[in-house]
Amino acid sequence: MVSDAEAHAEEDKKFRELVGARNKADATVHAVEKALVDAGDKVSEDEKKSANDAIAAVKAAMASDDREDLERKTQALEQASTALMQKMYEHQQAAGGQGPGVPREARAATRAATGRRARRRVRRGQGKRPQEGLRDRRGSRDDETNEPPV
Repeated sequence: MVSDAEAHAEEDKKFRELVGARNKADATVHAVEKALVDAGDKVSEDEKKSANDAIAAVKAAMASDDREDLERKTQALEQASTALMQKMYEHQQAAGGQGPGVPREARAATRAATGRRARRRVRRGQGKRPQEGLRDRRGSRDDETNEPPV
């Protein structure tokens, strides 16, 4: 068994590299397709067409076993998506947007409401329970006793 593994080590290495290249290509295709949907009319039809052409080329290369060709086409798709993202960002900045993401205050409020401290408060009985009548760790229901949950 060991000698068989050693005999096929080079094949296994090439196959792992091919699988890694396919996974990267698939993730890139998914991200660019999602960006195209999100872009809507913010980018020109020429940019959308170049991105769609690059997507089609990567999908065709994924069907073959040529890792180098797949990596070249994935790199071309990444370059097309970079141009696409740059146009979207410029459009957003021209519209007066703050940039991508959620404002800091909203992130802090979300962390405070759902973070580790909030869960600790609920466990100690100091915070709000998400739903009345839930069973605590001992198996008793909150509404069966007058004691706060543990």
